[in-house]
Amino acid sequence: MSKLFLALFTVALALPPATGLAQDEADPVLTTPAVEPAANVRKTGDVGIGLTVGTPVAFNVKFWNSEATAVNMNLAYQSGDLAVMGDHLWHFRKTDIAAEDRPAIFSPYIGVGLLAIFSTTGDSRTDRPLYKRTDNEDGVGVGARIPLGLEFLPADQRFGFFGEFAPGAIFTPSEFSFLQAGVGGRYYF
Repeated sequence: MSKLFLALFTVALALPPATGLAQDEADPVLTTPAVEPAANVRKTGDVGIGLTVGTPVAFNVKFWNSEATAVNMNLAYQSGDLAVMGDHLWHFRKTDIAAEDRPAIFSPYIGVGLLAIFSTTGDSRTDRPLYKRTDNEDGVGVGARIPLGLEFLPADQRFGFFGEFAPGAIFTPSEFSFLQAGVGGRYYF
């Protein structure tokens, strides 16, 4: 199972973002425009910092690198575990509407990400919510996750709100699956 998940993760990272369909009715193909629009249209910036409340509670930073893609980084601490997570996100936004005509955007997204979980106390308790170790395990837990979510981006505002859930798996030193979920907000600058 973990080899399949890792293979899918690798393939997903290698895929270019699809931004639209060609207008040729005989042979529709995916195309990428020669010049991409500003990453976060009608926002005051393309970098957002914020907080996710859920499982786990995390500080996050989002970097928009195009209208359709972003990188999201999370830092979480819970019950003696520190988690570092990084996701590459693909947003599905309707971009054929003029920016000045958009009062707000509801932007669904999917992504792939990696995570590392460190013990800050050195013990091997099994009741930890981030990383359930067995009695003789210690060290770093490494895994992957697939975040699915929806972000609300009001036009001409410096903030956004989102909700997401992320199924995933830890691959080493032991194997198990998990589900993370949360809601949050970001301030863009």
